[in-house]
Amino acid sequence: MGKYKKLAETILENVGGKDNVESLTHCVTRLRFQLIDESKANDEFLKNLDGVVTVIKSSGQYQVVIGNHVKDVYNDVCEVGGIVNNATESQREKSFKDKSFDFITGIFMPQIAVMTAAGMFKGLLALAVFLHWIDQGSGLYTLLSGIADAMFLFMPVVVGYTSAVKMKMDGFLGLVIGAALIYPQLQGVDLDILGMTINVTYTSTVLPIILTNALAAFMYKYLNKIIPDVIKTFVVPMLILMIAVPIGFVVIGPIANQISTWVLGGIMGAYQISPILAGLLIGGLWQVLVVLGVHSVIAVTAIITLASGQPTPIFALNFCVSFAQLAVVFAIWLKTKDQRLKSLALPAWISAIFGVTEPAIYGITLPRMKQFVISCIGGAIGAAYLGLQNIVYYQLAGMGIFAIPGFINGEGNTGDILMHVGIALAISIIFSFVASYLTYTEDK
Repeated sequence: MGKYKKLAETILENVGGKDNVESLTHCVTRLRFQLIDESKANDEFLKNLDGVVTVIKSSGQYQVVIGNHVKDVYNDVCEVGGIVNNATESQREKSFKDKSFDFITGIFMPQIAVMTAAGMFKGLLALAVFLHWIDQGSGLYTLLSGIADAMFLFMPVVVGYTSAVKMKMDGFLGLVIGAALIYPQLQGVDLDILGMTINVTYTSTVLPIILTNALAAFMYKYLNKIIPDVIKTFVVPMLILMIAVPIGFVVIGPIANQISTWVLGGIMGAYQISPILAGLLIGGLWQVLVVLGVHSVIAVTAIITLASGQPTPIFALNFCVSFAQLAVVFAIWLKTKDQRLKSLALPAWISAIFGVTEPAIYGITLPRMKQFVISCIGGAIGAAYLGLQNIVYYQLAGMGIFAIPGFINGEGNTGDILMHVGIALAISIIFSFVASYLTYTEDK
């Protein structure tokens, strides 16, 4: 048991007990509960509990905002509550919207930390090449590049496991299905199958394995009901591999790849129509989406784009947001005479440097709505400038200052890109700081 056992017990007790928990996942700062009956949760107690920033109810999830150490708290809550594979059994009916949100986050949130780490590794390696610290033709670079790319190249394997668990299928069966889809000898070659010529590539894809696993999960539940217990342990996986994987490879996968192409094309098409407007909307509304707890759904579309090897404007246009929030809270920290507010603002703006803005939003700016609006405007104008310069994100990286390597494309214009990123940051920070410093007054 970890050091947050007492906090975990208190949280679990005040969300209605472990019997009221249908499932539990976590993101960067939040415990994301699916509760059977939200009315049993003690909202006010949790909001005022030491160790909890606030509570948010959004898209069918009961979100307890913890902070950067959320994974440690999550592990203790799971241990205290006996939560295995993120879930318990429940028959609670949910809306289609809630089911969709829960499905997406359930697949991607468990892998987000490792995925971000791999993205940061790629970004730092690109930076090392740009600064001529490492030769791109060296064996060392080849080794490090392979390690950094592995997560994205073998994405169907990772998603195969997490989606299988989410669909209540054997996770290792889902993992093998993902591995089968990206078997090297099957990628990008003409295959004559039943009179059809199939030429597909599934490495670095997401949708083909999810849809194939949906078929496999349906078969898994049906076959487990009709096949005798004495043989179903190995017969069920065998039949799924023999039936679901070929159908997934030949039929489902090509359709899924085409859908992915349309979706990604739509995102980039909207961006090309008016990158400035896209910047104003994404940069200005991102923190509102954070407050609503639905920003992760949009982030997933950007992750899928980057995993496929294509750049995305989404992470580029929300880059300035945490720094605008930082500047506002820093201005308040400098100006306020309230020692309690100072003690809250200091760790909040420091946390924002690294892209974690929940403490700043819920603890400082959101209760002072004018300051929250200023931070949104600061994020919007910085994003609009990046849109004006057609700056996009090339690889998944970290948050806050650790997001900068994501702008490195390994080409000759990297210096210009980073210059524009710096200008956008300056615009956001200076506007947000000055506007907040001039308008902030102590709450009487």
